[in-house]
Amino acid sequence: MSTAQNEVATQKKCTSRTTPPDWGYEESNGPKHYWGGICKCGRKQSPIDIPSSGTESAKFGNVKFVNYNIPCTLQVVNNGHSVTFSGFDKCSSQPYIQEGGLGSKYDLAQFHFHWGLSNKVGTSLAPLEAAIQAVEPKAGLKSSISNFAVQHLLPRNRNEFYRYNGSLTTPDCNQAVVWTVYKNTKSVTKAEVRDQCFKGPVQ
Repeated sequence: MSTAQNEVATQKKCTSRTTPPDWGYEESNGPKHYWGGICKCGRKQSPIDIPSSGTESAKFGNVKFVNYNIPCTLQVVNNGHSVTFSGFDKCSSQPYIQEGGLGSKYDLAQFHFHWGLSNKVGTSLAPLEAAIQAVEPKAGLKSSISNFAVQHLLPRNRNEFYRYNGSLTTPDCNQAVVWTVYKNTKSVTKAEVRDQCFKGPVQ
């Protein structure tokens, strides 16, 4: 089978799969069995291992974070899979990013955290787990947080980063994501999340 035929066959196989309802991270609804292999389809699935020795150097210039220092009142929602912070379109000045090799200006729509079965399994930011869930302990509940500037979550050194085309990491694992992964990340503890991210009143 030629490469083109193989790609068409893979595409047909993947498009026949739908996002499973009520997916999660438990044994009964987790990626091993319940997700139905939907996130194994395609050629650009994330996350990926990034070996520093196997990357190509490129000069993009720095990504410009504009209005990320503007305090906003955000909506906080726990949907059972992640905690999502949104409402940046209602800030006094819309936060956005540009340059750094990006072809367009990208408005900040939301940011979110995922957690897994434990602080070590399936959790992207394990120290945040308890603090985030303390704000929204049950899926579906909503609250708001005021006077929050997303700049607090950015690493200080933003000169070096990895860039690749990938996908969402949860169903439906759509392959339409331009990933920018900073080489120097910011460590966040539970205390810092409580003091910095949630120092404003949670309503």
